[in-house]
Amino acid sequence: SIFFASLFLSKKNFSLSDAIISTMLFALALQTGFIILNLNFETSFYLQTIPVIISLLYGPLLFLYVQKLTNRNLPFLQIDLLHLIPFFIFLLANHIFTEDHSWYFKSVSAGAVVIGSVYAVLTYLKLSAHKKNIVHEFSYQKKINLNWISRLVIGLLFIWIGVIVLVGLHRFANMYFKMEFFFLVIPSFVFYIGYYGFKQNVIYT
Repeated sequence: SIFFASLFLSKKNFSLSDAIISTMLFALALQTGFIILNLNFETSFYLQTIPVIISLLYGPLLFLYVQKLTNRNLPFLQIDLLHLIPFFIFLLANHIFTEDHSWYFKSVSAGAVVIGSVYAVLTYLKLSAHKKNIVHEFSYQKKINLNWISRLVIGLLFIWIGVIVLVGLHRFANMYFKMEFFFLVIPSFVFYIGYYGFKQNVIYT
C-alpha cells in the first residue's frame, strides 16, 4: 500500500483524485499494520477496534474519488468532509469506550458494513451515470469508462454481503467461520487499486 501510495505522490500530473486514492492506500497500509499487531500481540480493546473503524473510510473515499474523477474541475469542498463524519464519530467514541464493550464493537462493525454497502451502491450509480455521459462527449471510451472501478465496487458489494451472511450465521445458527481469507483479500485489493489507479488518467483537463 505504501509503495503504491508513494508512486501516486511521485506522478508528474498529480491530481485531486490521485490524492484521494493515495489516502485510501495509506489507510489500507495502516489497517493491515494494526491487524498484524493485534494478531501477534496482546493489545488493548482500543487498538483492536481501530482496524474496523478504518474500514469506515473506504466507501466514502472511493465515492469521492469517482466524483472528482468524473466531474470537470470539481475541487475538494468543505461539504465533502461530511462523508467522513461516521469515521470521526467512531474514532472519538473509541477514546471513550476504551474497555472491552462487545456491544460497542458490534456497533462499529455494523456501521462499517452498512456504510460500506451504501457507498458501494452510490458509487456504482455514479459510475453508471458517467458511462451514459461519456457516450455523448467522447468517441474513444476505453481508458475513461472506469470499468475497473465498477469491478472493484461489485467486489466490495460481494464482500459486504458475505460479511453480513457470516455474521448472521454466527448469531442465529451459532456457526463460526475463520476470517483468514481477509488476508488474501486485502493484498489483492491493494494491488488492484494501486495498479489500475496509477494507470488511470484525468478524464477532464
